[in-house]
Amino acid sequence: MNKSRSVKKGNVSSYADLSHLSLIVYEVASEKVRGLIPANFKLEEKKIDGRPHTWISVVSYLDFGNVNDGNGCFERTDYNLHIIHEGKPALYLLRSSLGSLSAVATRNLWPMPWNLGAMEFQISYDKSVGRYKTWRLQTQSEYATASWEIEDSGSRLDMRGLRSSLPASLLTASSESIFIRKDGNVGSYSTKYSGVSFTGGTIRTAQSDVLVSSGLLTKEELQRPAFVGLQNKVRCQIYTPVMLGAEGSKGNQPELVWSGLAYAS
Repeated sequence: MNKSRSVKKGNVSSYADLSHLSLIVYEVASEKVRGLIPANFKLEEKKIDGRPHTWISVVSYLDFGNVNDGNGCFERTDYNLHIIHEGKPALYLLRSSLGSLSAVATRNLWPMPWNLGAMEFQISYDKSVGRYKTWRLQTQSEYATASWEIEDSGSRLDMRGLRSSLPASLLTASSESIFIRKDGNVGSYSTKYSGVSFTGGTIRTAQSDVLVSSGLLTKEELQRPAFVGLQNKVRCQIYTPVMLGAEGSKGNQPELVWSGLAYAS
């Protein structure tokens, strides 16, 4: 992240430049994921063949740090569900994988569910045509081993034309991410994006141990996402997390395959 500190609406925020951003979205039957969110949260849903379905999104990028905020460059992958919070679409963060110790000090100050892994981007980007010749990310971790390889079409996507097939939380310039803190309370942080413009992609290979072992997706379903997008660079503003309350102690708790991993280092 190339960050500069600012204060807005009483919250500290950081401006971040992210590179090699990928967004992979899967449709999944709602019944498979209800146990992963507190009972008082609602899933964002649509009907497929008369049955309610929701979405899982996998977001990966390279985050560039600078000496001013004490962070180095690190890789990150977020695994999200999509919910309705206070009447508005939001992300529900299941887990983040971080690829460098340089991020650990900062993330220890943010009581979010994350794990450390060995993560490596293999990238070849042709600026002249705005297209990746190679986009590959590999993660080795005790908790979330994964491998993604994407073929980039180089064609810009009109996200407005995808309103009927993607969750609303992915179609706005700002988003709220909800997560269960280590103390069981609900936390939240907000992100504002500028200059989002994905090119369409297709999966060449996809592996995610945690998505398969949790029963959310099969190995075959991993190869068939509903959406794949790539962007070389994007700028965003991230507001530091706040505690919303003790909603996480009510009703369902994240099931074992996720709760057993949370906050692991």
